[in-house]
Amino acid sequence: MATGRGAVSVQRTLNVPASAVIRAINDTDRRAWSPEPLYRVMSVLAPRFIRVAFPDGSLAAFSVNRQGNARCTVTVELSKLPDGVDEKQLRDRWAYALAALQEQVDHSWD
Repeated sequence: MATGRGAVSVQRTLNVPASAVIRAINDTDRRAWSPEPLYRVMSVLAPRFIRVAFPDGSLAAFSVNRQGNARCTVTVELSKLPDGVDEKQLRDRWAYALAALQEQVDHSWD
């Protein structure tokens, strides 16, 4: 859902531990899931929060809420979006990215 002008929010429940999600977001070698892997990590409060900056100046804040030991809800708040961004397309792109994040973390446990 749009959270205001120039901002988009996407949420998904993942069947993986919160700590594994934060590691996958923070680790430069594990960013294949991201639609834009060339981001810079700005701050981390593991295992609950991580903020990143993208090359185009936009930002993403990932909030990770544990739901037991092997399940969590991830909310991505995208802000400072470039003018003319299609919010629905961006939301769909990040919903797909969160599914890819779960798949990547699932495979890393094998």
